[in-house]
Amino acid sequence: MAAAEELSFSRAANKLRLAQPPLSRHVYALEEKLGTRLFDRAGRRVALTAKLAKELKITPKTNA
Repeated sequence: MAAAEELSFSRAANKLRLAQPPLSRHVYALEEKLGTRLFDRAGRRVALTAKLAKELKITPKTNA
């Protein structure tokens, strides 16, 4: 949820007092388990997929 709120794995990891690489691995593992992407990634930019935004009942934002 922190990554969805922050639209940044680095900021989410900082908020959760974790290192960023383990958080990213956890998100990738969750995506594999669910069989769907939760975030659109472009370099350091992260955005919610439309599917995740719909599940969380929020309007997708971009990290511009």
